Amino acid sequence: MHAHALGESRYGAARGRGTALFVAVGTGVGGAFVLPGGTLTGAHAAAGHVGHVPSVQARDLPCSCGGTGHLEAIASGPALVREFARRTTLEVADLQAVIASGDAEAASVIRLGGLAVGAMIGGLVNVLDPDVVVVGGGVVNAGDPWWTALIEAAGAELLPSLRDAEIVRSAPGGDAALLGAAALARELVGEEA
Repeated sequence: MHAHALGESRYGAARGRGTALFVAVGTGVGGAFVLPGGTLTGAHAAAGHVGHVPSVQARDLPCSCGGTGHLEAIASGPALVREFARRTTLEVADLQAVIASGDAEAASVIRLGGLAVGAMIGGLVNVLDPDVVVVGGGVVNAGDPWWTALIEAAGAELLPSLRDAEIVRSAPGGDAALLGAAALARELVGEEA
């Protein structure tokens, strides 16, 4: 996740910004915070596990980490598929099938995921005050209803002084991780030379 965030900050939607919060929503939910000197790694090199913050929308749902009620348990692609399956008798293989079903519950589930991610982003913006928030990952492809819910929920959480926080979609998409890893490798080789 840190390489992905570096790619966004150097070549993508956060290019030229001093600080950036990166959030990826896909098979899981992860994140990273980019500072002028690189990413914040934390005391135990575990910074960025935003999918494992409590989420009201996740209630007591089991999370992949073994805990319950975490954001990833309701907002990741597989979690949205499970939520749809809990609400209907339709069988779907993946998130694209949920979206393609056109079912009213599908729209509700997609909105729920966006609201959950947006609330988390709003809370983190209140804590970190980044120059920009970049959101990437496969679930972003759920479309405008998901994105609109995310922006709505983030706005509802933001402090008044942060209401103009910029939240944007990832620019280089999946390539950001490769670009960030390459940039980091060049820097590490340069330090050793």
